Amino acid sequence: MTLLTFISALILVSPEAPEPSEPCSLEGSVTVTNEKGEEEAPAFAEVYIANASLGSPGARSRHTMIQRNTQFEPRALVVQVGDTVDFRNEDSEPHEVHAERLVNTFDVKRENSKELTYSKLFLATGITDIGCRIHSKMSANILVVPNSFHTHVDKNGKWKISGLPKRELEMVVWEAGGRTVTQKLTGCASGPTHVSLGAKPPRRDVYGRIFE
Repeated sequence: MTLLTFISALILVSPEAPEPSEPCSLEGSVTVTNEKGEEEAPAFAEVYIANASLGSPGARSRHTMIQRNTQFEPRALVVQVGDTVDFRNEDSEPHEVHAERLVNTFDVKRENSKELTYSKLFLATGITDIGCRIHSKMSANILVVPNSFHTHVDKNGKWKISGLPKRELEMVVWEAGGRTVTQKLTGCASGPTHVSLGAKPPRRDVYGRIFE
């Protein structure tokens, strides 16, 4: 075999180099129906990609949910799995803080008195409802997302997530205290994706009672 033939054989059997996969973006809008039957941007909504295998866990973060004026602040919070939330009481009276969903359950009871902070590590994805059995009108939502591919819906109802792979993705739109909508999409979708969450249901406390 001549040298030229040997080089040609190497070229033929060498595997082709994979084409570089450029990251993709998804974008769109979210609306809810108000009491007048008009569509508007939701007060608080988050769009996230539910594929747990995407991205790296990244650095864990700490968040704070305050009890002040017999309310939780903020009323809705988005954290990534592995993050910690500190519950701090800034009222002069005690509060009982608990979560009743099947994931990330906990119960602080009355030990959460003024200037005392309770910390909870959130290790499961999903929605956690926070309440106080002493004050039934106190309620909040914590959404735990699986990766860094999430974004808040802005005041105009717009959102965008960048850096996604070209594969089937499970996109979830979550409205605090409202509905959750899931759609199957592919990275680099052909155009903006609009999601209508419909009419927002009345807000209820952790026992299911309507109070607004």
